[in-house]
Amino acid sequence: MRSISLAWVLVCCLAAVTACGGSDDVRANEVNVSRHGEAFSHHTGENCVSCHREGGEAKGWFTVSGTVYMPDLEMVHANTTVRLFQLPSGAGQAVGIIEVDANGNFFTTAALDLRGGLYPAIYSSTASKQKALITTDGACSSCHGVNVDRLSVE
Repeated sequence: MRSISLAWVLVCCLAAVTACGGSDDVRANEVNVSRHGEAFSHHTGENCVSCHREGGEAKGWFTVSGTVYMPDLEMVHANTTVRLFQLPSGAGQAVGIIEVDANGNFFTTAALDLRGGLYPAIYSSTASKQKALITTDGACSSCHGVNVDRLSVE
C-alpha cells in the first residue's frame, strides 16, 4: 500500500511539473554560442535579439550578439574574436570572450552582467579594435549598422 501511495505522489508531481513548464521557458535554458568555423548562423547584420530573447521565436536568449565586418563595411570578417572588458582600451582581464563564426556573426547565451557596463574589443589575427565608450546593451546590431557604423576590424 505504501509503495502505491508513493508511486501515486511521484506521478502527480511529475504531471504538475510537466503542466507548469511552458515550451517558451525551455528555450531560455538552451545554450547557443558562436564558434570559429561554424556557419549555422543567419540574418547577418540584423539585430539577433529581436528573436533570441525572452518570448522570442529563436533558440536561446542572447546576452551579446552582432556581426563583424571588414574595414570596407560590406564583407563580413569571419573567425575573429570579441572580448568584453571591465576597463577601457582592452585593459585588464576579459570577462567575456566570444568567437565570431564563419558568417561574421557572434552570439552567446552565457550569463554576462552588462548592468555596470563593459568595454568591447574585436580581435583578428592581425589587428584589434577597442570601443572607447562603455556599453550596457549586448544587442550590438541594434545600433551598429543602424545609426552608427558597423563593427569592423582589419
